[in-house]
Amino acid sequence: MIKYTFEKKFYIVSEVKASPSKFFQEYTIFMRTRFLNGADFGSMLRNLQLSIFSAATQLGIFTVLLVAILMGFTSREAASLGIIGGASGPIAIFTTIKQVPHLPGLITIAAYSYMALVPVIVPLVVKIWCTKKEFSINMKEQEKYPSKTEIKNLRVFKIVFSIVVTAVMALFVFMKKKITPLIGATGLSTVPMTSRVVNEITLLQYCMANNIWGVIGLAVAADMLISLLG
Repeated sequence: MIKYTFEKKFYIVSEVKASPSKFFQEYTIFMRTRFLNGADFGSMLRNLQLSIFSAATQLGIFTVLLVAILMGFTSREAASLGIIGGASGPIAIFTTIKQVPHLPGLITIAAYSYMALVPVIVPLVVKIWCTKKEFSINMKEQEKYPSKTEIKNLRVFKIVFSIVVTAVMALFVFMKKKITPLIGATGLSTVPMTSRVVNEITLLQYCMANNIWGVIGLAVAADMLISLLG
């Protein structure tokens, strides 16, 4: 039976005896398979321009990283501090555990304190910077619903994407190559699904699409920092 064991910064494959149920429960394979087969990125793909705004997250991460290094922190400590800017507690904690094992407690408090302040900070900033005219913009009227051909193409893309990524991941598993566990961090299937559910209620799908871009970019940034500094 194939089992994933945690070593350094990646999951590696080793041959051990284990029951299938224990294998799936312990190593959260369902999280990965659910992402590959159940995620719906339709709203995000229809608004690709929103990916530009998510770049602010990545800019903040690396800005804090550079400032922390200038203040005397080590590169690993700076990476853990910078990743807090992505407002994702699990990724911040994971990065800290791999980089500076003596700081996860402090990083956890800082990350979740920052996330808790978001509902306070965002409305305040919006009221200061946005005008009444900007608030009255109706994004639903501006959106051109995709044609049946475009919808079919998106469906084909999602099916092909699932098959290709599954095949590539399977090759890495059976060839005993190292696989980054952060693949699972991008499997937030409930986020795009939530966008679909509220699609006709409010403009939340635009926010969620942007949020998805940010989460994916954050996972890539964290994995890059771990790979380079780990």
